[in-house]
Amino acid sequence: MNLYLILLFLFLHFSPITSNLKDRYDFDASILDDDQDVLISKEDLSEDVDPEEDINKEVLIIPRSEKIPVTNSLTKISRRCIELINSQTFVDKTQFLEALLESRRQTQMNVITSPHGFGKTTLLDLIKFFVQTEVDPKTGTPLKIEKMMSFSVFANKSSNLHVSRTLSFIYGHLGHRPVIYLNLKKIIGKTIKSTWKNLQSRIKKLFNEYAWMVNKIKHKYQTKRYDCTVNEKLQYAVMDKIMTNQKVNAATFEMCLFIFSEALYMHFKRRVVVLIDDFDDPLIEMATHPQDDFPREKVALVLGNMLDRLLVGIDKLKYVDVALLTGTTHVRLSITFQSYAKLFKFNRFLDGHPFASYFGFTETEVKDLFKKHNLDEKDLDEVRELHNGYVTVNERNPTILYCPQSVISFLNQKLDSDNQPFLPLVNNPSLTKFVRVLRHDQIRSMISQLLVSQPVVFALARRMEYEDLEHLGKFLNDEVPDRDGNVVQTFFTFLLDQGYLTNAQYPKAKTTVFQVTNKESLQGLAGFFYEYFVNYENLDLNSIAVLFNNIYTSDEVSEQMLIELKKTLRNLYPDEENPDINEYRMHTLIYCTLLKNYLNDTIEVKINSDPDMETDTEIRADIFFSNRDRSRAMIIEIRQDITAKQALQLAVKSLNKWKTERKLKIIKYIGISFNDGEKVRVGYKDNVHDTPIIAKKSPRRSREK
Repeated sequence: MNLYLILLFLFLHFSPITSNLKDRYDFDASILDDDQDVLISKEDLSEDVDPEEDINKEVLIIPRSEKIPVTNSLTKISRRCIELINSQTFVDKTQFLEALLESRRQTQMNVITSPHGFGKTTLLDLIKFFVQTEVDPKTGTPLKIEKMMSFSVFANKSSNLHVSRTLSFIYGHLGHRPVIYLNLKKIIGKTIKSTWKNLQSRIKKLFNEYAWMVNKIKHKYQTKRYDCTVNEKLQYAVMDKIMTNQKVNAATFEMCLFIFSEALYMHFKRRVVVLIDDFDDPLIEMATHPQDDFPREKVALVLGNMLDRLLVGIDKLKYVDVALLTGTTHVRLSITFQSYAKLFKFNRFLDGHPFASYFGFTETEVKDLFKKHNLDEKDLDEVRELHNGYVTVNERNPTILYCPQSVISFLNQKLDSDNQPFLPLVNNPSLTKFVRVLRHDQIRSMISQLLVSQPVVFALARRMEYEDLEHLGKFLNDEVPDRDGNVVQTFFTFLLDQGYLTNAQYPKAKTTVFQVTNKESLQGLAGFFYEYFVNYENLDLNSIAVLFNNIYTSDEVSEQMLIELKKTLRNLYPDEENPDINEYRMHTLIYCTLLKNYLNDTIEVKINSDPDMETDTEIRADIFFSNRDRSRAMIIEIRQDITAKQALQLAVKSLNKWKTERKLKIIKYIGISFNDGEKVRVGYKDNVHDTPIIAKKSPRRSREK
């Protein structure tokens, strides 16, 4: 008898938990094998940093009042939500909660894409704050709904939120679900070790939000291991590996979120709401990773399996109630995420989907916001010019959208011009990693068209696969040539998803004609073009920008200033192997240089093909550079195979062809002429002095390499 008890004790205490795992979860139980495919070790995590601290959150607000008290006990997300609602620039989007949570009757899984700054992170914060069950931090016991901080915010009728008008919806959904909220931005590091380190750190941060549950599972395993079920043993093993920085292998990463969702379900007896922000960022970063030996396929496999097992489930076991993935690019990881297309409803930016108006400000919302702060129609027109232009493709009711971050940055500047620092005009993310794509002649030509406000035609990739992005990345690294125009299609589809382009022929849903969205996007593309010519053709465009600005701001323009400008413009000629230069190239380079460096809330740069310019058959000078109050202006005419004096005369003649709301006080004219013999001439005149200045001829100089 005693021998039997001893054997039974040894079996229960030391029994391997891997024997039933394959039948239970239908996966390789190597998750518990410390020597199996280790991706990251404890030594790699000796410095436990939080990569998420560097993520540029889509901060849309500056708090200006305290309608709802902010206490020290709040989480970062709940604090951000309360500060958002308290701010003077708040636009109520809480109706999105109803649209999303009620729509799960048709589909539980949604993918929504929109450019940076359109409030994706903010809306995910609101969803988490609204639906997450608040608990006693020591015991994990759910609080009564009336005791939850979210209830005091969303059920507060004085806050005048849309969602607060329907108490039945609040009692039916508020605080009813555990939430898994994961931001995948900046997961991909410079090396494979830093990538696994970032991923483990991000998952550890998620587990820490439910530290009371992790500690509870750990305590039971350490004190009553023989009472633990197979599920609880596996939960402990995975959480302990992540939380204590032990060796982590691929199986651990792939299973960790599914096992965590199971633990949440076992505790709350409710299915989980999953929120994944910037789901596409790892795909873009992997596809364009500069290191040839970076194991893209392995990382893609691990991430794909991790999401697949969480959202799809294993062996008909699934603990997810609602899932929302947000990102900027309509791309799917087809090589691993096989159930992705079947389970999810794709809601692409500007496609006129049911959630389109929640990601961006509508015309009515912007008008109401400006009216609230007593701003006039002139300010509204300025915002339209800079930030308007996003049009949803909906034949019955196309919606015009604004970028919320850009509008609120503009508004905060107007409301607090003395203390609020000026924010950069361009909200769009940097295209630096894609600069080398401009080596493609067709792409460079199409970007040139966009810079001079001309539409471009391309076949939109309705469903962009990861392989398409990967092919683009290999093209950037000179590994492969363009494949049947795939690089052109993928890159311009990417520009559309990032908000640089919009439909040029709305409300036609199947258009293939696109144009630059607004002045903000135009400046972003100008900077993209500028960077290519500076870094890859070694053109000194910065000096050109400085010289034009010196002429524009100087009270007395000297001949020496024109000679310096002439010498610098001479360097815009291509190298000696291809010495030809045309008017279009010279015009585009000067325009994008001024646009990139000087377009802001006080300076405007216009071109003779701007759509808001008057249309007539008479000549209008190429570039119009002025203060927005029109107190000072510079008009530039660029011509080929004529004299500088003739170009200057055309510039003077064209003044009345530009729209001017006020009479210009100071007008400066610059005439630039050049020919295929590599000669450049510059002339100058203003409305104060009658005599024009023509830069003297100087000996031809070879361009410095």
